[in-house]
Amino acid sequence: MYAREFIKTGDGRIVPLVLSGSNNCWDTTYRGHWRRERSWFAIYSKSGENPAISPEALMTKVKGYVPSSYNQHFVRNSKWVDDDGFLRFFENGVKKAKTLEELNEELLYKHHLEGMVYYYGKGSEVTTLHKVDINETAELDLFLEKVDELIKEYSKKVKLQIYIGFSQEDVLKRKKKTRAKKERLEQFYVITTDHGYLSKLTRHGVYSTYNAYNAKQFESEHKALKWLKDYDLERRFRRLTFGVKYVA
Repeated sequence: MYAREFIKTGDGRIVPLVLSGSNNCWDTTYRGHWRRERSWFAIYSKSGENPAISPEALMTKVKGYVPSSYNQHFVRNSKWVDDDGFLRFFENGVKKAKTLEELNEELLYKHHLEGMVYYYGKGSEVTTLHKVDINETAELDLFLEKVDELIKEYSKKVKLQIYIGFSQEDVLKRKKKTRAKKERLEQFYVITTDHGYLSKLTRHGVYSTYNAYNAKQFESEHKALKWLKDYDLERRFRRLTFGVKYVA
């Protein structure tokens, strides 16, 4: 199991998509490297079934697989996922489910889903009844409605296969969150040490600077003194002398 992304539909259901593959089948990448095969699909969606499911129905289905005989469901991050981890995998998936629009707001590049309805004929011949690219929730809902129509129409003829997944494998690269720059105060207080001004405190000790503008800044003398007390610096570093100074 390589990735998980549960997609919300317009009517409150979800399509529980996972990126998964066999551990003993290999494909080549576009760069010519070999790696284990993997593909996107809606997990626990049977032939002739609409892949969209309510969160409650999905969790009922999932809980039917626990407790398991060997307490091993699939490998994720090089470790077997046990019963507890298996339940958490789906609970977190439901909790973090997003619409396509919400997901694409987070992704580095926009991606779409592919939806297809088909069946196997004689000699494994594939007949495609419906195929579409899905770029937004409204298009996803239309595809799922079409799936229901085709399932009903072909219920007494053939067993339909419904595929839905991302058009590419590695699609979940997120945008890097930009850190808000902390504004430097024009007037502030600093903590003085025997070696200048306190710049930071780590588990290795106190670091100082001779430039007050590179020191740790406090909005008031009270906050600086409270910080000294909260971190118990005078007891922890008895060889140093601490004080508070106003800088303008």
